[in-house]
Amino acid sequence: MVRQEFRKFLALIRVKTVKLDAMGGAGLQIGLLGEVRVLRDGLPVELPQSKKTRALLAYLAVTAKPQRRDRLCGLLWDVADDPRGALRWCLSKLRPLVNDDVERLKATREEVVLQAQGALVDMHRLCAARPEELTDAELEELLGQVRGEFLEGLELTEFTDFHGWVSSQRETARRAHAHLLAEGVRRMPDPESALPLARRLAQVDPLSQEAQAQLVRLLVAAGRQREAQTQLDSARRLLAELGEQPGAELLQAMQAPGKQSPPAPDRRADTGTALRLPLVGREAELREMEALAQVAREKRRAHGLLLAGPPGIGKSRLLDELGRRLSGAGATVLAGRSFELEQDRPYGPWIDALARISKHAIGAELGRELAPLLGAAARQGGSREQLFGAISELIAARAHSAPPVVLVLDDVQWLDAASAELLHYAVRTNRHRPLLLLLSARPGELPDNDPALRLVRQLSRDGLLAERELAPCPKPTPAGLSARSRPGPTWRRSAATAAATRCSPLSWRAAPARASRCRPRSPARSASARKPCLPMRSMCCAGARWWAATRPPSCWVSLRNSNPSRWWNPSRRLSATP
Repeated sequence: MVRQEFRKFLALIRVKTVKLDAMGGAGLQIGLLGEVRVLRDGLPVELPQSKKTRALLAYLAVTAKPQRRDRLCGLLWDVADDPRGALRWCLSKLRPLVNDDVERLKATREEVVLQAQGALVDMHRLCAARPEELTDAELEELLGQVRGEFLEGLELTEFTDFHGWVSSQRETARRAHAHLLAEGVRRMPDPESALPLARRLAQVDPLSQEAQAQLVRLLVAAGRQREAQTQLDSARRLLAELGEQPGAELLQAMQAPGKQSPPAPDRRADTGTALRLPLVGREAELREMEALAQVAREKRRAHGLLLAGPPGIGKSRLLDELGRRLSGAGATVLAGRSFELEQDRPYGPWIDALARISKHAIGAELGRELAPLLGAAARQGGSREQLFGAISELIAARAHSAPPVVLVLDDVQWLDAASAELLHYAVRTNRHRPLLLLLSARPGELPDNDPALRLVRQLSRDGLLAERELAPCPKPTPAGLSARSRPGPTWRRSAATAAATRCSPLSWRAAPARASRCRPRSPARSASARKPCLPMRSMCCAGARWWAATRPPSCWVSLRNSNPSRWWNPSRRLSATP
């Protein structure tokens, strides 16, 4: 009887020991995935209130190698804060947390190191795990340790080096977490049990079409057709915001097994944009800028290019085409434009550029810091330093996950002072990352804008910006023109009429200076010869109104139909009465 009771007691001790070890309760445990926490024998330890002390603990625990005191001081303190004294104070607060019977935190006059020696760091375990080699219990336990993103809620926006390190560690943890979730979904026996992990995977990696398609298939298999359709629409909207097209796997996720694939969707209907005319005659410039983006990606250094040229030479069209190509290749493109009438609008180009980025790519933490640029309703909160630091952190994070980061700002001759300062700060703090800066300006108007001129000069002195004068586009040969860009009969008639009236069909922008020349060559010309037929198919509606307003009545275009609703419809073919 006594032996049986003793055996039961030993068995109970073994069961409790196994559970304690599985929970990581024995010894010291440092949790960094989520809010920072320290557990000793399974019980939480009260942490110091100082953010820098917690940041120092996280940095030493993750690196796990000796760090010079100068490096730590420059990472978390300014020169005016007595960094060495502040570092000594933080180390005095950390020693009782990590040292017990074993001295884990060791500091000399030159170096500081935190050695594990029996302590468990969840970040190390997550990154070192191989999901396919874990048992089901180990996989479940490891997924339970991921309580959130790396150092959630710990933001030190004024220290850019520390922010860049945190951003890279968050991306590493996100990828490792996604691999664990994918393995967990694969091991689940039925769709209902796999749905929680699949939803979690789609939230962790929202840009993965494979994860989104897998979630849609599981919802269909579980009989949740309406929820599956909602998830598919949400994924397609997210991809459209990023300028990407949904793949075949995502489009076919709603199909039942064995059902024939539907015809390929019309790309024009998906994007909701008009047909884009091909860019002709700028292949050399495109290749040069694409090569510059490749150099920035490979050498992981910032490069910049300023396109200078008069208005109408094609700077904006060239930057738009390059941004579309780089975005399709997986780069992060932030594109904005300055306007002459909005020079008093602070951060105008940045607001427009950030509006095109998905909220999932920005994240909740950065979203709060970037609230002054993301929404007009929340512009009263936050400081200028926090805003600058959040932009720098966003660029650092995207440079790590989707390099290179391409900053495109058109018409910088109208750039406001606040945007110029923010741009210089963002480029300066990310000069050692894959960053490509593309600017365009009118050289005759750039000296009139002092902030923009000082920005260009400073970046040029730092070797971060080169200037190129954009030459006029060479005239393409007839063999090189596509069928959509060949001159049609309307253009040929207008060219012939323009030759008779000494008025070029492409000179409607300079009409006021040439209005007096729009006369027939001799008085014997008929009255109809004084009505030049412009190439209306190549003119926008606003350009047609401007042309008509700046010509004398003898040069007005006579339209076939007097219905005003038809006059300014650019999709109709308009011509002059002969």
